[in-house]
Amino acid sequence: MRSRCRPTVLAALALVSILLCSTPASALLVGDEGLFEPIIVQIKDSLRTSLDLDQELAVLASLEKENGLTEVQWYAGPKLLVTLSFPKDFTEDQAQRTISLLQECGAVEKVVAQSASNLEFRPADFIRAYEPDDAIPEAALRGLDADRIGQKVDSSDTQPPPVKVDLSQIPHVPNRLIVRWKEEYLWNSADNGFLDQIADFNATAGCRVVDEISYSPQDLTQVLEFDDEKTLADRLDQYYKSGLAVYVQPDYLYVSTAIPNDRAYDESPGPSLPVAGKLLDPLLDVLTTGESNDQWATTYLPLREELGEAGLLPTQVAESLLWPTFAAGTYSFRLRGKNATTGVGLISFYEY
Repeated sequence: MRSRCRPTVLAALALVSILLCSTPASALLVGDEGLFEPIIVQIKDSLRTSLDLDQELAVLASLEKENGLTEVQWYAGPKLLVTLSFPKDFTEDQAQRTISLLQECGAVEKVVAQSASNLEFRPADFIRAYEPDDAIPEAALRGLDADRIGQKVDSSDTQPPPVKVDLSQIPHVPNRLIVRWKEEYLWNSADNGFLDQIADFNATAGCRVVDEISYSPQDLTQVLEFDDEKTLADRLDQYYKSGLAVYVQPDYLYVSTAIPNDRAYDESPGPSLPVAGKLLDPLLDVLTTGESNDQWATTYLPLREELGEAGLLPTQVAESLLWPTFAAGTYSFRLRGKNATTGVGLISFYEY
């Protein structure tokens, strides 16, 4: 019988030591011609959604030029990476000094020898490659939904049938729903008019905004209210089929949990670990398989009832959750903070 092991994050943590903060030059391999192997520079995740990104990348480019480094390849997927090569006549001292300068650069998260990249990055980080002279799409540069890069905002996209929600099973506010809008549209909303489109769509659907939750310029969740309590199912279907939302759900009511539609969520938006210094938005990665999760409801909302019956339903929407089926073997996990933030947290494992 297969068993499922479900790790759920109660808060993010800064105690994980899997990331390397430095790569000493002595760790670099040297080829037959005495040329040091290339290095891979990771750009800070927090910078990708910052207005300072272009400026900091220009500083990095200037540093590369001053030290004779050559850009070989850019990768703009889950992480923003650039592979750099050293000049042929570089000494070990020069390579070490250059790496130290890169690590001090405000744009750089870490520097990794190419031969050690499999220890630091996942295969998915290298799928979307760009030549040094290529114009990387803004959405890819910012780490947004790469599968929809270049697509126009279109509410007429054909969507698969939504997951049926049995509104009789879980208490809910009959004339409210929760919508999280797609980040790839929100990021460039000043140019594409997406906020106006949201307002028009809400008006057409007969919904008014009673609350908003936003943690960054490309993140927006709205609590919507309408008059006819009998039309909730139709409105859920309408928003789901719009193609504009990450997810839509009823305004569920719980006695002992706090999710975006509960007032308790607004009062205490962080994960539920009762300690000081906890991180408010953790991310959980299974490095062995490449699986990852940020906010549990974005992936596991259809399993809410099953999670509740098992006593495993997270009490905060910011908590991360993975529910994979593991074969026998060894697995590596990483718990980190969104936008490179740090804090205290816990990974829990349950067999179910």
